[in-house]
Amino acid sequence: MLSPHAQAEERSYGDEIPVKLTNWTDVLSIPRFDPSQGILTKIDFVLTGKVNGRASLENLDAEAAIVSAESVADIRLDRPDGTHVTTASPRAAKTSSLSVFDGTIDFSGTSGTTISDIVGIDISEHVSYTDPASLAFFTGSGTIDMNVQTTSRSRATGAGNLALSFNTSAGAAITVTYFIAQPAIDLEKWTNDEDADHLPGPLLHEGDVVTWTYIVTNIGEVPLIDLTLVDDQEGDIIADCPQTVLAIAESMRCTHRGIVQRGQYTNTASVTGDVPAIYPGEPRQVQDSDPSHYTGIGDPAIDLEKLTNGDDADTLPGPTLVAGTVVTWSYIVHNVGGIALEAISLVDDREGAITAHCPQQRLAVGERMVCEVQGIAQLGQYTNTATVTGTTPSDSVLPHVTVTDEDPSHYFGVEIPLCPVDDNGAVLLPKVRFLGEGAGEYTVDNAEEVLVVKKLAPFRFILQMVSPYVSTRRTGAPERVWACQGDCIFQRGLGEVIPLGPLPQNSLLHFVFLDDDEDERINTIFADGAREQPLLRIQEQGLTTSLQVTISESNTWYVDAVDSIGLYYCLESR
Repeated sequence: MLSPHAQAEERSYGDEIPVKLTNWTDVLSIPRFDPSQGILTKIDFVLTGKVNGRASLENLDAEAAIVSAESVADIRLDRPDGTHVTTASPRAAKTSSLSVFDGTIDFSGTSGTTISDIVGIDISEHVSYTDPASLAFFTGSGTIDMNVQTTSRSRATGAGNLALSFNTSAGAAITVTYFIAQPAIDLEKWTNDEDADHLPGPLLHEGDVVTWTYIVTNIGEVPLIDLTLVDDQEGDIIADCPQTVLAIAESMRCTHRGIVQRGQYTNTASVTGDVPAIYPGEPRQVQDSDPSHYTGIGDPAIDLEKLTNGDDADTLPGPTLVAGTVVTWSYIVHNVGGIALEAISLVDDREGAITAHCPQQRLAVGERMVCEVQGIAQLGQYTNTATVTGTTPSDSVLPHVTVTDEDPSHYFGVEIPLCPVDDNGAVLLPKVRFLGEGAGEYTVDNAEEVLVVKKLAPFRFILQMVSPYVSTRRTGAPERVWACQGDCIFQRGLGEVIPLGPLPQNSLLHFVFLDDDEDERINTIFADGAREQPLLRIQEQGLTTSLQVTISESNTWYVDAVDSIGLYYCLESR
């Protein structure tokens, strides 16, 4: 883009013929216009003529007289083809008082004289050419010889009878001026009435109409024709312009419309204009370009992701939690739209207002924040849904628009303990081995605990860390001994129905049964109201039996420990 108007330039050249006796014919040489200097728009000629005369006068009258000697020369300037350009006619006069004729014509004495240096100068009118033929004729390389011809018209006046003699000399000088224009064009492109030369440009709403305005101005000193206007993204724009020519200093406005796209958008327009053929010189074409930018933004939008103990938990039943333990809800609020949001509010239908637990109430585009609250896990299926709202600022592309999102979360609270796991998440069940029965000495590893079952009434367990362990008998009743490593929390279960509590469908239970003998009594696992149709019948049960069971429905579940004296169970966390 050219901010100032291009300035015209003038270049002048001259030649001179010294003063010499007339009449004479000669030439004045001038250089042609060099087309590499610019565009020739006009040629101006000025001819300067000089005359220098010497007059000898003798008054032949019988009376004294005042006589005047005038030197005049006509200097004609012609083009090489004979076309007349201009004429200068320098003239000058001097006077002298002479007495009556003294009888001798000798241009001296009292009646005669010689007058020298009768000098005159004449500068012609300026003669200009702007026609194509003349401009072309004077353009090129080398010089042009202009023809000059002089004619003397000297004379004397003042006495009725006068003898005279004249010597007239004339000289000529020429000045030619070439008027050189620098063509130039300027393009200013606006996006929705903003100059938008630099990134990122104005913020526009995706899908709205965007208007590009192209201001084309001839800032040179020569008219321009055959204009073209092309946008690298929008294509040919000249059809949206009112004309394809521009006079000097003339402007035109072109308008083109499109649909706002999302993201950063840049397009660059380029304009060209040609110098008319009547003007010789270079360049023959001028151009300019101007970029414009905008950032297309989408509709405002907000996203809420609610986590329960780090689990997305969008669908039932959610993670399994032990009732009475702490549950943590994390609310991830994300501005996923194209406009900043403010006045953000977060509400949980079970836990109430959450906004106070958030670090801020305004989110820039793409920004997110995490809000957290804690509660106590309840028994059974639990569902709560959070709702977030946000509003676009009053000075945004879409002011005062409210957006919202919600996300449910679930968990299932159980009474049964969760299984311990190793670093890889694998369940760690207690490792139990049968040592023997009755009095004696049993050696166990340091990492093992000793589980003693006494067949006494009432039934009881003895669990102690002993190495070695010495078993004793009481009143003749035998004792059986197991070694246990790990989570050795066993519950007695001889002939008892043990409640497992509410369990969600597809829960995975792990069991370790201790039996005092091998008989045909069968343990069962059943849901509330379905004792006669148990989920599992444990047909074969040894002194130590491990198994896992997948719960078939969300319900309250039980173990009928008909034939177990010790029972370990836990729920695998999923």
